[in-house]
Amino acid sequence: MSGFTAAGYSDDIARALSSVLAHLPLRTKPDVVRCVFESNCVVFTASDGYTIGQDWSDLDAGPDQRTEVWLSNASAREIESSARKDSVPRSRAPIDAPDGRGRGGWTYHPADALVFTPQLGGNPVSARDYTGRYSAAGGPIGLYTPEALFGLCDELLERFEDAEPFMFAPDLLARFAKTKTPGKELAHADFLPQPDSNHFIVRQGTRFRGAIMGIDRESAAQNEHMEPEGLW
Repeated sequence: MSGFTAAGYSDDIARALSSVLAHLPLRTKPDVVRCVFESNCVVFTASDGYTIGQDWSDLDAGPDQRTEVWLSNASAREIESSARKDSVPRSRAPIDAPDGRGRGGWTYHPADALVFTPQLGGNPVSARDYTGRYSAAGGPIGLYTPEALFGLCDELLERFEDAEPFMFAPDLLARFAKTKTPGKELAHADFLPQPDSNHFIVRQGTRFRGAIMGIDRESAAQNEHMEPEGLW
């Protein structure tokens, strides 16, 4: 495997990493984020065994061949923080970044480190490459290595391509996280789809009953802010 350099908008790198890190709480084992660099993008994946997060950011230039790098949870968060700060007001924007958006640079040293260097603000971050260096760890699906965990993530996400999709507004789903059940009852939510409707009946514990309205996919597809790639 050879080294490479790449670059992309820092704010988009921060956005993608932030979305993925929400699925890798602190103290998760193995606490690793997978970064897959392609010629035109970098794809981040993380999982604590309960949920999976995967997002990507465009690159101006990337490696000639697919390159996989594992970062620790802490290092990924340092890069996200540095990338988020890589901007300046337009009034102080330099000629090579007139919109004030910094373009972060990636430098990969095989089997050693992945370095992120912001352009306008934030601090450079040198993150150790942990690829292949994590041993098996216990989790909700048993004892697994990162290779096995990411293999399961890829298999599951690819399977979604053939599934019947439902669309929800995340802020509406979040309301059910606030349900308080009596005593020590679990608040796991059971969703029951209604025939010929985009409504779902919700049950949590022995007392709470509710419902949530799904989003009409045809209407969503016509929204000017919905990219075709955003729909299954």
